[in-house]
Amino acid sequence: MCRWLIPYLVIFIGLLKGYPTFSASIKGHAKVIDGDSLVINGKSIRLHGIDAPEGVQWCRDSSDIGYRCGVMATAWMINAISSRQVKCNWVEMDRYKRLLGTCFAGALNLNAGSVQAGWSVAYRRFSTKYVTHEDAARSAKQGLWAGSFEMPWDWRAGIRSKSAASR
Repeated sequence: MCRWLIPYLVIFIGLLKGYPTFSASIKGHAKVIDGDSLVINGKSIRLHGIDAPEGVQWCRDSSDIGYRCGVMATAWMINAISSRQVKCNWVEMDRYKRLLGTCFAGALNLNAGSVQAGWSVAYRRFSTKYVTHEDAARSAKQGLWAGSFEMPWDWRAGIRSKSAASR
């Protein structure tokens, strides 16, 4: 195959899959939706490779007292961003048409920072990039790891099955 044809094939295959074949970025003041989702300039962004508890999800602290860990994950994100502009580098969209990316508030990688602080977990189904950050948070008993919790994807699956059973 001719070497000059390869880049065109990559673009063509990317278009067939419906994904952009380039890396792009978006920058601006972010509105925090939850512990792993933002909106910048009207565009929804899902932080790639991490999963945070949902806003209504409950966890247990080290004293076995329940608390809304999804609210805490969201609060961590709000505090991490503060009033700084956020830049997100993204390469694809998810099935909900959100940009999937790695986001930064200044030099702070929000994806890695949230996992390292223990307010989100590595979303291994999509990436193993933040597993070492999760291991460090677990070892230090940071955030969610200070007590007990259900993995966000398992919690969502439980809600869906309860909803289906009640129909």
